[in-house]
Amino acid sequence: MASRLLKLRWLVMIAAALSLVAAVACSADEAAEPDAPAAAEAASPAKTADSTTVDAPSQTQVQPDAPQAAADSAPAAQPDAAQPSTQVVPGGGAAKEERQAPDEPAMMEEELGYVVWTAPTYAPGELPSWVYDGPRPTKFTEAPLFAELVKKGQPCGTYHGPSVSPSTDGGPQACPAIADRLPVPSDILVMQPPYEIGVHGGTKRFYTTGGQVVADLSGQGLFATEGARVGKAQSISDDGRTYTFTLREGWKWSDGKPLNMEDFVVAWEDFNYNKELMPDGLTYPGKDGVTGNDPQFGQVDEWTWSLTYDTPNYTALSDWSGRPCWGCRGGTTMVHAPFFKQFHPKYADPADLKAQQEYWGVDDWTKVVFRFHPEFGQAVPVLGNFATPVADWRVGWGTKCTACPAGQFKTTNPFTQANPFFGAVDPHGNQLPYLDGAQTVMVESREIEVFRAMAGESDGPRCCWGTSELPLWHKNMERADISIFGWVRFSGDDSGFVWNHDYDADPEIGRLVRTLDFRRAVSLSIDRDAINEVAFAGLATVQQKVPHPSIPYYPGPEWASFEIGPDKDSARALMTKMGYQDADGDGWLDRLDGTGPLTLAWKSGENYRGGYTGHTVAQMVAKDLNEVGIATDLGLMAWWGAEGFLGEYAQGKQFIIGPFGKLEDETPWTIYYSEMLPMYKDRGPSPKAGAYYYTGGEEGWAPSGPDPAFTDVYGNQACAGTYPSDVQCIFVDLQELH
Repeated sequence: MASRLLKLRWLVMIAAALSLVAAVACSADEAAEPDAPAAAEAASPAKTADSTTVDAPSQTQVQPDAPQAAADSAPAAQPDAAQPSTQVVPGGGAAKEERQAPDEPAMMEEELGYVVWTAPTYAPGELPSWVYDGPRPTKFTEAPLFAELVKKGQPCGTYHGPSVSPSTDGGPQACPAIADRLPVPSDILVMQPPYEIGVHGGTKRFYTTGGQVVADLSGQGLFATEGARVGKAQSISDDGRTYTFTLREGWKWSDGKPLNMEDFVVAWEDFNYNKELMPDGLTYPGKDGVTGNDPQFGQVDEWTWSLTYDTPNYTALSDWSGRPCWGCRGGTTMVHAPFFKQFHPKYADPADLKAQQEYWGVDDWTKVVFRFHPEFGQAVPVLGNFATPVADWRVGWGTKCTACPAGQFKTTNPFTQANPFFGAVDPHGNQLPYLDGAQTVMVESREIEVFRAMAGESDGPRCCWGTSELPLWHKNMERADISIFGWVRFSGDDSGFVWNHDYDADPEIGRLVRTLDFRRAVSLSIDRDAINEVAFAGLATVQQKVPHPSIPYYPGPEWASFEIGPDKDSARALMTKMGYQDADGDGWLDRLDGTGPLTLAWKSGENYRGGYTGHTVAQMVAKDLNEVGIATDLGLMAWWGAEGFLGEYAQGKQFIIGPFGKLEDETPWTIYYSEMLPMYKDRGPSPKAGAYYYTGGEEGWAPSGPDPAFTDVYGNQACAGTYPSDVQCIFVDLQELH
């Protein structure tokens, strides 16, 4: 990330918080201090253009040019020639105590428009926080990129057509001044950086072998775990039934349209409560726990709205972020009203609706709406810090992007740009983000990704480089001018497996996968301590998959160590209980069908989170299984694509997926793509159940009850009303909880 140092110091984030289910897991309490220079002194004020005193922001909009290709882009550092623009907005800070003779620091603070900020000192295991409660800045500085667009009268932000985005003469408006892009002064979000005040400019370059890169950069929630973001405040009534939410006045979408109450009214009345779109009601947020009814939306005033449950529900929104979930089955908090009215029969011309359906190859308006789900990589208006520009809003009514941001295989080198309407600043009044944008460059192998980074061609990893290169990074820190930081995560599972209960290519293996005793035997076989030392340099915390203790879903320490092994005698006893014996004395358990040794043949992923570290873990797990008499045949498989891991797993050709890390599963109920739950169509314990749930019954299989083709080794079948492979009878319950 760009810093105030003129000499670039880009960050190499190494996955030091490592974990394994059926392997090892991490604890943020053991996160080491970064092996990097100490936090620098607070930045001196950036050189500015002429400051101008202006009134509080008004409401406007606009659009930007695409960045250069990554090969030509500059590192994420401050350009020498560009000068930021600073403007003063009255009323942004607390009134200062009157003094007859102001001292020099006070005079400097008044001139600067901020109180100089110094980064906190973090204790071992303590994580940086973006929450800021100090003096608010009164002057605001924009990136040189946007200052130049304002000066030239050119557009900025995204643009989605004259019927959607604020326009002038049928086209995008000129970029407004920063005061008109930010919320009203009292509602500007002030966020503190982790270590130092940054500087504006530069495009961050990612080299990656695949995955969502650009889309990961734009958090759009009203609230986060630590506090309010796009939203200003939330409260709950004394009886626990009504949640009330207050917006920041003047926060805008990436095209400059103000976020206002219409965006919420349209979302709830026309989309969330529409039975054609949501025949089973809402899952985001969830239903009343007693009556099963959806919460009732209410508008309190111009900037305040509420959700009311039938019965007390004190924890309903404990980890709810209130983000806009485009095309999500189950509900969204808000929509860009003019944008989505284009696709709703209440507002759109029937001829336009028909044309949209023909364009997408679907037969119903609801299916057009669902094409805005993130998996389709559409360029939509956003509220977060980065936005994907629309090359031509006329293509598909502004829905299709030429450089899709979310892991689309046909896309090469997707990019995103800073959102000029993002309503947050740092303690010195610099509008966030510091970067001009981010460029993703797809490469063919993890080795190329790593060594190009060491050559200075990349500004950091997609998500996490494994510990296997850690000595090499340390050796090259000074020569390559890099800093090394651990990527602290809370999911408790940075290297784990998921079993595919739908697998039936080999009926006996499928029965084993659906047998709880078999999965217990595998867990008991694994020597996680050895894996930690060999694959993760001893930096991991050995545990089962449980989230960090600070997470509301943490079940307790007894589950972190439950049947963690290695206990190969207990594993062998469970295999014997299931009927497996070594009748011929060759050291291998025999298949129950008499066709030879019991062999688990699977492929571990290459070129993904942890890359060959993952394959190393798989090899060690295979060795552990061999020691309890289970033969293994281990191969390599690319992660992405129809022939890759997710594709074959979803098709039922793989009975296991992993090892790999799960990034967000510490809060499994708030994401649609959790590997833990049957909610998505290419992962989880039942891809077919997940597909049915995710697509509203269009794909996958229905919860049709027991099927004799899907049993465990004891002959147990699914319960009535659940999915055929769900021998434990929990998948429908998990979906209803979600």
